[in-house]
Amino acid sequence: MQHLFVEYADGFQRYAAFLATDLASSVTFLDIFGRLYASLLVNHNHRPIQTGDATDVQILSNLLPYCHVVTTDKFMKEVVRALKLDERFGSQVFSGTVEDIGLLTRHIEALLAARPAANVPALSMLIVPDAQIKDQMLMFFRALMVGAQRWESRRDQWIELVNVNDGDYPVYQHAQSGLLLPSLSFFFEFDDEIASQGSDSISLAGQLRADVAVVVDSYHDLDDDFVEDVFKAVESGAPLVPEYGWRIIRKP
Repeated sequence: MQHLFVEYADGFQRYAAFLATDLASSVTFLDIFGRLYASLLVNHNHRPIQTGDATDVQILSNLLPYCHVVTTDKFMKEVVRALKLDERFGSQVFSGTVEDIGLLTRHIEALLAARPAANVPALSMLIVPDAQIKDQMLMFFRALMVGAQRWESRRDQWIELVNVNDGDYPVYQHAQSGLLLPSLSFFFEFDDEIASQGSDSISLAGQLRADVAVVVDSYHDLDDDFVEDVFKAVESGAPLVPEYGWRIIRKP
């Protein structure tokens, strides 16, 4: 850190004054940074400094206090463990050895098993438009999104909407300018997999994120609370949503 003070005429005195404070140890980054470099220069002075050492020290100094799992090279892992920085911050440090890769894999599997799945929706809805849905696509898609958003606003959960585009969606054109409006297939799509890959709506529904999916394949006038009807059917164990005849697919 001495180089930070060289531009001053009294740089050495300023540097000495800095070292006399607790700033270097009270700022976590500076504390780790200083300890790692001191270890390289004192405990490992027989080893030439490597090109990547500076980068490794920078990364470790930034991440160790905040990460449950850190990976680095074998040498830096041993430096960190000798200084007990992993114990200090409760971080598991792994290297790229075969043994450590196995340990890291098992450690992450244990972490995942102990926590609820992230980014998993409460329900998936697969829209497979029939002719009537296509005729009313603009309003129907809007009703789907409004209903999903209304349900989500009352809970700390979300609904996944996915549509199957068979290439035969209606094209909308601005009446005055003649410009074509963007495609209404604005959900994540399966495109034409039903026709081109021999998939069916049941198998596609099984690929969605939620444990339960509803296949929306017939048109209905939907009110803003239609999702409540969907969840009542799902929670009752029914094979269909009675009000709409939509199939309910449950993953095994």
